[in-house]
Amino acid sequence: MLRTEDPTLGDTGQVSAYTPCREQVPIDIAIVGGGIGGLALSIGLQQYGHVRVKIYEAASKFSEIGAGVFFGANSIRAMTLIHPAIGEAFAKISTSAVWESKRDTYFDFILAHELHGLPAGTHIISPQVTASEQHSTAHRAHFVDELIKLVPDGTVGFGKRLADISRDEGRGKTIMKFADGSTAEADAVIGCDGIRSVCRDFVLGKNNPLSQPVFTGKHAYRGLIPMDKAIAAIGAEKAQNRFMFLGVSGHVLVFPVAEGQVMNVVAFSTTKSGTWEGEGVKPMKREDMDADFEGFGEDCQKIFSLMENTDHWGIFDLSPDIPTFSSRPLHLLLLGDSAHACAPHQGAGAGQALEDAHILSHILGACRSPSDVLAAFGAFESVRMPRTKVVQKYGRLQGELLDLQRPDVGDDLEKLKAIIDVPIREIWNCDLGAELEKAQAVMRRKLAESAHTYALLTTSTTRVITMPYIAHISLIVRDYDEAIAFYSRLGFTVVEDTFVPEQQKRWVVIQPPLSPSQPTSTSAVPESATHRPSSASSQGATILLARASNPEQEAFIGNQAGGRVFLFLGTDDFDRDYKRFSDAGVEWVRPPKVEAYGKVAVWKDLYGNLWDLIQHY
Repeated sequence: MLRTEDPTLGDTGQVSAYTPCREQVPIDIAIVGGGIGGLALSIGLQQYGHVRVKIYEAASKFSEIGAGVFFGANSIRAMTLIHPAIGEAFAKISTSAVWESKRDTYFDFILAHELHGLPAGTHIISPQVTASEQHSTAHRAHFVDELIKLVPDGTVGFGKRLADISRDEGRGKTIMKFADGSTAEADAVIGCDGIRSVCRDFVLGKNNPLSQPVFTGKHAYRGLIPMDKAIAAIGAEKAQNRFMFLGVSGHVLVFPVAEGQVMNVVAFSTTKSGTWEGEGVKPMKREDMDADFEGFGEDCQKIFSLMENTDHWGIFDLSPDIPTFSSRPLHLLLLGDSAHACAPHQGAGAGQALEDAHILSHILGACRSPSDVLAAFGAFESVRMPRTKVVQKYGRLQGELLDLQRPDVGDDLEKLKAIIDVPIREIWNCDLGAELEKAQAVMRRKLAESAHTYALLTTSTTRVITMPYIAHISLIVRDYDEAIAFYSRLGFTVVEDTFVPEQQKRWVVIQPPLSPSQPTSTSAVPESATHRPSSASSQGATILLARASNPEQEAFIGNQAGGRVFLFLGTDDFDRDYKRFSDAGVEWVRPPKVEAYGKVAVWKDLYGNLWDLIQHY
């Protein structure tokens, strides 16, 4: 039996501001897809007794294609943060490097073939990891087996291939229709059905190009080799630890799984035609592998000779330009590969699904009734969309780097060594606790706004109460994502990021960092009195990132106030925030100065707009 907790309690032990006067109402959550992400989410939600979960799996039984899977430090932390039982289950079946001396080595990178006069097998670099960056590997099927043990009997319905989703607003239920003719309903649906997601078609539209998986130009041969045969072929050091053979247009990685009894192999190659024919996964043809890795050295050829019954995978991802992970009308949210599938070259795909499950399980658990679910969806997207876009971007770049094809690096081994482990460390070192706190803050704000609006609408039957206030301040930007990345480093939170199809733009709203002592306004307006649903913070105005769409607007990027200070960011602790901004790389235009009204310094944003950081006395 998994442990449960009170979802109204934050990490301070205090009841959340938006929960004290409402009784919990049962919430029915349907999860479409029983992979790692769907199972982990269901286990996390078991902690919350008022949330009832059902998994609908298209297959007739649980099964996982693939072989070994890499889990970075962030993934392993996420497991325990979802529920300690998941971390304990993974520990049972995970495998590190067999040699103690290699436990702190990310991978040993060596040449797959002769290059620049250096023979195959030449050592390139062996990045070392810190105690907080420890990672591990596992046989995917073994991990899924352990997760299944944590799911109560009766939770999963098999043979349920989703065919249609609709919403009955009168009853407040989302209706699912399956290919076998059966139906089911829930308060909300979470699509965990992978890169070929049916749920995604209902979020973005089946004919929307952004809904379609994108071939990356890479493909891979994946297989398992008994460890005794692997050692006989390439020696114990390479077979029992993590090695990566780098070559032009391809690379091969090996690592132990199944407690060191098996060597996992993934051999990546660049598709000459740039296209992929047939199924995403198909049986290997020996002649294709021989052609792809012609010229690779002796060790690689020995590995290939031992690969039998090997799968041949086309490497697909999704566009990072997908504007939303959810359909509010359908109460449908995407998770994992169905939302943000990435190329596997950083071993980050399964980890991102686990991070999703960490955030979503706890903010859904904080919902008091089905009416809170959309606020949870918005909070989830506010932290997960920026994070996963970065992972997707670097997934592709890492594939080019490892195949010695990245335009700014090529086969220059010195340049490669300087950056080969930089993006992955950013992924590993994410503060997942802080990410959850950001999501919780956004959810509190959204629920507070809803409560205020409801109160205003119900306190008078004869008039509409409007209380004018500044909702947003427009900040003209060159690119949404570069602006989001900059302000996120300073602690700003993405409140809303919604694609507006009729205008072919995004509605991106960010919120400044909030002080715990900052007072909460009681101002609110009914949605019916506004042009669009308000994203204004109950702690003050929010910032609308408005991408310049013509030369006239571009001229004002970075100079909206004609060289004067444009925006004033208040703080209750100047020294704390001055250090935080400095650590984030902010350029200070005027140093801190004590004035009669307070302590102030002027800083410049990424485009050149001037801001005050000010603590009033």
